[in-house]
Amino acid sequence: MNLRADNLCFRYGEHSVLEHIQLEMHEGEFLFLLGANGAGKTTLLKLLAGLLSPTEGRISLDGQDLCSMTARARAARIGLMLQDAVPPFDYTAEEFVLFGRTARLPRFSAPSAQDWKAVHDALNAVGMEWGTKRQVDAFSGGEFQRLRLAALLSLDSDILLLDEPFSSQDPAQTKSILQLLQELSRRKIVLVTTHLLSAVEKYATRVLLMTKENTLLDGKPDALLTEENYQRVW
Repeated sequence: MNLRADNLCFRYGEHSVLEHIQLEMHEGEFLFLLGANGAGKTTLLKLLAGLLSPTEGRISLDGQDLCSMTARARAARIGLMLQDAVPPFDYTAEEFVLFGRTARLPRFSAPSAQDWKAVHDALNAVGMEWGTKRQVDAFSGGEFQRLRLAALLSLDSDILLLDEPFSSQDPAQTKSILQLLQELSRRKIVLVTTHLLSAVEKYATRVLLMTKENTLLDGKPDALLTEENYQRVW
């Protein structure tokens, strides 16, 4: 399994965000994407998930052009967790997590026992099984962030793309999430954006650095996390 970007460029109007990105990710990798605020990290995740189309270049999943796949097919293979979700006030926690599994739900029929098992397994994985029937708007910011992670996990995608998944967590929850993602990365591709360098140094198998020139540095943590490269990024 691999997700590949070739000569990837993206612009908002005349504003260039990404320039000639070359990237290939494989099953078994836990990657961290670092960069300054506004550098294009979230844009890159949206491109890799197929939510945006490249201005130039190509993204392929196991050799198939991502743009040729249906939204449902992409979603079943690539799960994306963004920062900007708004709590749906009329949902319970389990209903919210079930919504994250939409790409695998049967069409025109009720969710199966397998679907509900996936929902409850995901809630258990993030330590939120106690809040199954609770309304989503009753949770704290950190708890809701873990619900969004559960919604992503319920889909059981091959590739997980996560934008600041522990930004609202305390140290204990951050460690728990990192260990969960590390375990998942043994059989999936996991790519996380963060500003938490200590997590990168401990858990990353590869690091991607978004530079001020809108290009990408790619390598092992010990080789890439240098003062010289920090100057190119921040």
